[in-house]
Amino acid sequence: TACTPLDGFRLARSRSYSLVEPDGTLRTVFYTADPVNGFNAVVQRGPLVPKAVVPVAAGPAILAPAPVARVLG
Repeated sequence: TACTPLDGFRLARSRSYSLVEPDGTLRTVFYTADPVNGFNAVVQRGPLVPKAVVPVAAGPAILAPAPVARVLG
């Protein structure tokens, strides 16, 4: 979200937003803006919380006989 004027002279003091970078990291930006100091931002980057991995149960192994070559001659 962009800074929103509150009364025409004073700007919103602080806001933040987050997004997922193409490499899978989470970027969070905390920013403040005011008429004296202008716009200031602090960026934090970190890993996403991994999703739980659900193991797939292995089925019974299927063994097939090896092929046999016949030589006729």
